[in-house]
Order: sequence, then C-alpha cells, then structure tokens
Amino acid sequence: MSRSVMLVEDDAAIRMVLRVALEDEGYEVLEADTGEKALLLALDEAADVILVDLRLPGIQGLDVVRTIRGASRVPIVIVTAQVASDDIVAGLRAGADDYVTKPFVT
Repeated sequence: MSRSVMLVEDDAAIRMVLRVALEDEGYEVLEADTGEKALLLALDEAADVILVDLRLPGIQGLDVVRTIRGASRVPIVIVTAQVASDDIVAGLRAGADDYVTKPFVT
C-alpha cells in the first residue's frame, strides 16, 4: 500500500531535503511550491498527510490550511520557521493538526 505526502514548500532546497527523507521512508511525495499549486494538487490527488509552510508566494499557508480543512479531514502539519506563539495558535485554529518549526533538530 502506497503512502503519500503532499509537501507545500517554496524553498527548493528545503523541499528537496524533505522529499529525499520522506522517500527514504517509503512515501510518495507530491510537491507544490505555491499555495495555488497546493490547492490544485489537493483537488486532484488524495494525500495521506499534508506538510505546509506558512510563508508561500501567492496564497499564504494559513489560507491553504483553512481551504483544505474546509473540504477534507486529511492530517495537516504546518512546517515553518515562524515560532511565535501567536503563529502557532493561528495555525492550529486554521485547522492544522500539528505545528513543527524549522530548522529541524535531529
């Protein structure tokens, strides 16, 4: 059974690192570098989980989360460098299931 992740990230280097890590774990990765592309992809493909950056060109990440949440119960994780508690609260209120900050610590 194939598992898929939609990765919504405008930084190509971060997107590549995350894609490689997710593929190494057996996930099929669907990629979008703008909010608009993410919403179109969400309509066409059914991902098992969606990872969304907040700062995107065009439609911002919170609006992507709200729009997808309005149509789907797919788990959504915000992955962002924004660490202020107001940003975390806004992300969770928008419908995200979790909030992970960059840079990642291993």
